[in-house]
This record gives sequence, C-alpha cells and structure tokens, in this order.
Amino acid sequence: QLIKALEWSKAVNKAITELPEDDKPFDNVKEGLEIISCVADVAIVSSANGGAVIAEWTRHDLAAFVQVMLGQEAGSKAACIANLKKNNYFEDEVLMVGDAPGDLDAARKNGVLFYPILVGKEGFSWKRLETEALKKFLNGNYRGEYQNKLIDEFNERLK
Repeated sequence: QLIKALEWSKAVNKAITELPEDDKPFDNVKEGLEIISCVADVAIVSSANGGAVIAEWTRHDLAAFVQVMLGQEAGSKAACIANLKKNNYFEDEVLMVGDAPGDLDAARKNGVLFYPILVGKEGFSWKRLETEALKKFLNGNYRGEYQNKLIDEFNERLK
C-alpha cells in the first residue's frame, strides 16, 4: 500500500510540473496577491511537492508576492501553520486562504482565521478577498460573524 501511495504521489507531482503553459491562475489571483503582499506576509502551504509549487507559482509570475512556499515535504498543512505561527504571529494575524475542507480543518486546529475560495466562484472569491475581507482582517473585524458567514457559504457550496 505504501509503495502505491508513493507512486501515486510521484505521478501527481510529475503531472503538476508538466501542466500546459496555458493553464493559468483563477481570475483576480495575481491582482489580489499583489495588493495583499503590500500589507501582509504571504506563505503558500500546499499538499503538492514543493518543487512543483515553486515551478507553478514562478511560471505564473506569482512567486514575487510570496515570502514562503511550503510543500508536502514540510509536513501537514496544520503542522506548517503551527510552525509559521512561531514567527511571532498571533492567531488573529494569520488568515488561511483555502478551497478544501482540509484547509478549514488546518486553520481550526491552529485557531487561525479562514477565508474560503468558493468552488465555481473562484474569481469572485479572490476579488472579495482583495476588496472586502482583507480590510476586515487588517482592522481586526474578521473573526466572528463575518468569518462564520463565509464558512457557511463555503460549506453550502460543498454540498
């Protein structure tokens, strides 16, 4: 079983590095990251191979907006967030942006904030992060009612 899992992981990592050049980030990702990176540290925590993550983000000119890129070899998403928090970040100063239930779980395990990228509404989600959620995050008004509303939307989309 372990050998099958390793073979599958290697195949996925290879497929990521061989994605066609015309694959592109969702609408509003680059613009959003550019603005966010001016006011916050940005770290990528991915379940993909670190080399594949770096290659993809570099290919799409997104790497310049990121201070840290962590792939599967750095540990689980929850473990990576826990390690990042050790760099003097309080729980309300960390916003996990994700599109999967595992991302929400990793945020909850660490007591940090969560912003969902909604399946099928990715461009909208990135724009809302830039124009609405970022302000609430920076002003300390994110946790509670606002975050709960977004998580409810996220869970509804996953049904």
